[in-house]
Amino acid sequence: MQNCLNEIKAKASVFYQQQDPYHNLRHGERVVRYALKINQTEAGNAFLVEAGAWLHQYHDHLEQLDKLLQETGLNPVIQSQLYEIVRLCRPHLISDSAPIEAKVVFDADAMDLMGAYGITRELACNLEVRKLPYDQALTATRKVQNLFEEKLMTATGRSMAQKDIRVAHRFWRNFDESKQP
Repeated sequence: MQNCLNEIKAKASVFYQQQDPYHNLRHGERVVRYALKINQTEAGNAFLVEAGAWLHQYHDHLEQLDKLLQETGLNPVIQSQLYEIVRLCRPHLISDSAPIEAKVVFDADAMDLMGAYGITRELACNLEVRKLPYDQALTATRKVQNLFEEKLMTATGRSMAQKDIRVAHRFWRNFDESKQP
């Protein structure tokens, strides 16, 4: 399994290098780190969590993901499980009925939206990559951050995110107060 994990990491690393600066390899590495930490308590299948975290950004490129998984030589059941973990790594798809590994990976990705870093990362992405006007970029940043906060799926993820969530709430309160004449 370690060889397959190394292959997945290598292929995902190339994929991340083709992404925008806010969904690059550093983002992938942070998500993997968060997932491994969350999984220490949540106790999902360690291989599925780590591989799923490396692959999570394929959620918008499921055909590419399917091809990559077929090339790994993994058992078709494991390929299917990884595909589902990645597919469910979206706030409108994740649910209480999702496998624990999908919940862990979702929470790990959500962690990268929390706190001061998450706000600035998402706002910059909205402005530079998505080309939203400033006010729309702010609104979209706040909305997605709230959505991911509300959808955190594991007790461990919620616990780990609490400090950053408090920072984000203070930031937005301060932002709203600063806008008033």
